[in-house]
Amino acid sequence: MKLPAINPLYIPSNSTSVSVSEGQKISADKMEEIRKTVVDDQSALSDVPADITPFTVELSIPESKPSYVQHQGVVRYTPGGQLEREGKGSEWRLDALAHGLDYQNSNRTFSPGSILSNLTALNVSSGSYYDASRSYVGSVRVDEAGQPIKPGFNSFSDANTTATFSLDIETRDGDKVSIEIETEEGFGNFLRFNGTSFSLDIDGELDEDELEAIQALAVELSNASGAFYNGRGMVQLNGLQSFDREELAGFDLALNGELPSKGATFHFDIDEQSGEQTLEASQMGLKYNITLELNNRLVSENVHQDLDSNEQFLAYLKTIDSASRAYKAAGVSPRDIATFFKDGFSTAFQLYPDSSQEAGEPSPLEGNVSPQQAALAQSALSGLADFQADFFAVGRDGISPNPEKPSERSFMSLEMEQETKIRGSHAPYGGPVKVEQYSHYEADIRQHKPLPGLEQVDFENKNYQYETLKQQETLVRSLDIDKEGRLDSGSVAHTYDKVETEKEYREGRLEKDLMSKEQQATLLASTDLEALQQDKVNRQLGMYKIIDSLS
Repeated sequence: MKLPAINPLYIPSNSTSVSVSEGQKISADKMEEIRKTVVDDQSALSDVPADITPFTVELSIPESKPSYVQHQGVVRYTPGGQLEREGKGSEWRLDALAHGLDYQNSNRTFSPGSILSNLTALNVSSGSYYDASRSYVGSVRVDEAGQPIKPGFNSFSDANTTATFSLDIETRDGDKVSIEIETEEGFGNFLRFNGTSFSLDIDGELDEDELEAIQALAVELSNASGAFYNGRGMVQLNGLQSFDREELAGFDLALNGELPSKGATFHFDIDEQSGEQTLEASQMGLKYNITLELNNRLVSENVHQDLDSNEQFLAYLKTIDSASRAYKAAGVSPRDIATFFKDGFSTAFQLYPDSSQEAGEPSPLEGNVSPQQAALAQSALSGLADFQADFFAVGRDGISPNPEKPSERSFMSLEMEQETKIRGSHAPYGGPVKVEQYSHYEADIRQHKPLPGLEQVDFENKNYQYETLKQQETLVRSLDIDKEGRLDSGSVAHTYDKVETEKEYREGRLEKDLMSKEQQATLLASTDLEALQQDKVNRQLGMYKIIDSLS
């Protein structure tokens, strides 16, 4: 019987033969004898068990033939773990997964989607699966006929990881799945190589629907990661249309490339007990944390289809865009900052459950409302789920790039929230209700900028500008609704505050020190529903420009 493909036996040119009789069991002593004989390549035998099935090896290499030749090829690791091949087409799809590993070795851009698209071929309900491939080029040994001997998988050393895709998924049933794809490159035994490995670990029992949902999510996340791996921009989740709320409860995604400092992480979690779902992300010094309340049923029906036309949602996006583009972070363009933050905010709302599926159910918020009361409140409020969202560039505390003035920090912070409260009309819809929706955002932007005519900040000669902006806005809509679902009265309170400063230093002298303030306050009270609905269209939180001088 031949040795397993992953552990070929190398015979050096100065050896005439190594022989083991057929049917003989290799003892520890015999293995040591072989190791001494094949002194040039002991690593080839390091992974061979001492009690391996008997085999015979008789090789002789004439002195006249070369010991090494230039060669290239692919070596594979024998898949391990629990694996079942069941169902029509599973054989070729499993081969497709293996070919995906081989293809990745020659593909300059890390793209694990071709591997992940064949997950369901594994039909693994529990346990683990591992497969790996390495492409090589360089000098390899030859056999007695002068033919190159394919290296074993474990014959390489000094591997450096170049990219990883790590995904942990939890199902609604509590099953946990870990997927990892890793590429590496290095040099060993006169060979330069590229490698790709794939592993799948399952804690629990998966059914077919869960495995399909996991594959769909994994492929979409892989596609979304393309910009990260090719270095052309930020990861965009684009709503994660493939996320199956009926099968999945959340995921953690970690991406790493050649520069670990530029890695990206994403976390999504649905917590039915707390009634919240959370989306978090971190990339290139940018972070966001967005939490949506699941129990607010005063949202528009078919909320996903309405987002593109929801004025308040669009105003929130405009606020995020303005604040992001106002900040000039080193190494990240304002456009990429805005894209990353807006994509996270939009995706969080796209992942919200469709409220139309639960139409007619009473709201659990501090009291119950009738369908008529809920419909009136929906028409005059934002139509969005309650949420809290925080966005940071360079972290919450920022950095102090000027050693002589550490108090001059540089960062961008934007905090947004909406909260809806319902009082009165305890079940079963016995009386009137008061509905109040509070919306608020606060932006804090501080940064150093070059003086006019200069391309960059000059701290050495103390020539720079330092600008700050603090801006906040609050919108409170209140509705008094009678027990029949008619409006008794309504009001809108709107406040806006902005403070900005600008300092200019030339050779250390403070030559400009400006501060400006702006405040606005508006109160609308009406018993006319149409007037309140029109005000909702005209007045949305965040419609004010952040600041022109910083953009």
